[in-house]
Amino acid sequence: MKKNIKIVRLTTGEDLIGEVQEGSGIVNIKKPYIIYPTSQPKPGEAIKFGMFTYIPYAETDDISFDEKHILVVVEPKQDLLASYNQSVSKIIQKTGPQLIT
Repeated sequence: MKKNIKIVRLTTGEDLIGEVQEGSGIVNIKKPYIIYPTSQPKPGEAIKFGMFTYIPYAETDDISFDEKHILVVVEPKQDLLASYNQSVSKIIQKTGPQLIT
């Protein structure tokens, strides 16, 4: 089953990424991560970003918002989606050349 991974911008200005389900005036996000810029890009450079668990001290992986607190829901760029999937995956993924001894 394909997951509905989206970026959600809150009225507070925070950008979250996670599996989004919408209905009855409520937006539910499973495994939400907050996205934040790590540096100011120079002209012509890509924006560098980081992610960490939204409310990391919570016991749940699901967070619900009233839709009045949501500004927009959009598709993530492929590089951000790949980073998110790697962050939430329980499988260790190879990220580059490995030295075999």
